[in-house]
Amino acid sequence: MADTDSPWKEMLEQDFLLALRFFLPDVHADIDWSRDHESLDQELRKLDPGGVVGKRIVDRLVKAWSRDGDSRFLHVEAQGRKQLHMPKRMYDYSVRLEQHFGQPIASFAILLDTNPKWRPRRYRTEIYGTKHTFEFVPIKILDWEGREEELRANENPVALFVLAQLTAMRTKKDPERRLATKLELILLLQGRGMGADDLRRWYRYLDWLLVLPKEYDERIYGAIVQKEKENAVSYVTYAERRGLEKGLEKGREEGLEKGLEKGLEKGLLEGKKGSIEAVLEVRFPQEVQALMPAVRQLSQMAELDRFLQLAKTLSLEEVRSALTQRPAS
Repeated sequence: MADTDSPWKEMLEQDFLLALRFFLPDVHADIDWSRDHESLDQELRKLDPGGVVGKRIVDRLVKAWSRDGDSRFLHVEAQGRKQLHMPKRMYDYSVRLEQHFGQPIASFAILLDTNPKWRPRRYRTEIYGTKHTFEFVPIKILDWEGREEELRANENPVALFVLAQLTAMRTKKDPERRLATKLELILLLQGRGMGADDLRRWYRYLDWLLVLPKEYDERIYGAIVQKEKENAVSYVTYAERRGLEKGLEKGREEGLEKGLEKGLEKGLLEGKKGSIEAVLEVRFPQEVQALMPAVRQLSQMAELDRFLQLAKTLSLEEVRSALTQRPAS
């Protein structure tokens, strides 16, 4: 997996406040979140001290304001493996950023490696009695190992993200254990009170962290459908995504036969119909086969989008009525 596609990158961009609240609660409590914080990632790129000293997964620079009204600059880096040059890079960033903004920089390093002894926290130089010491705050993910129950109970979804990271580190050759944990985390996410868009994003994080062969993901989906039948959990959003993937795959296959452009269009339509079928399968498993012929007659993307939203919320009779009364194509 390329670093630029890292789930850590997206999580620290899309859910920075949740991450700060989980990893650095004292810092989070000092910030006035009623004021918008400002991403300065572009400024960070301009002041990059040089990639020759090693590649990191992601680093972010955020400007916020304390409850006293003072500006605060927060530099957060996620480091995927042990790298001896990393403390110097953190120091170089801090010096350049402080010179640029005229204020001290708070520096934090999230360490994702599997070496429990590697805990860098300072960079120091000395020559002829002249000393420079720079200290930053390390956040070692391994420190949550053995605290799985605490992570499961934490209402902040970043705790489940950390648990997924720990599982990914320990299950590279154990797909059964990875499957079990992934299913558990997916079901736990459902209880976090998120909206559908937020759930999609967090499900995607889990998929990124806990990659499984296709047949294992199919087993997860089957288990989720069974849970729904037992009224244990509602998992419409995941069903929608799985249906979309199946539909797009079918469209891609047709695209090879009919041409790329037509195939892509067909794939998008089939993907949306697959999402609808998956949602109906979860909500109305006994009626899905009776409903799908009418769904397959839908031919416009806007129409499919509208019906997908209806399928997630309406009663069975209302779904039937919506299909019967739809405008003619």
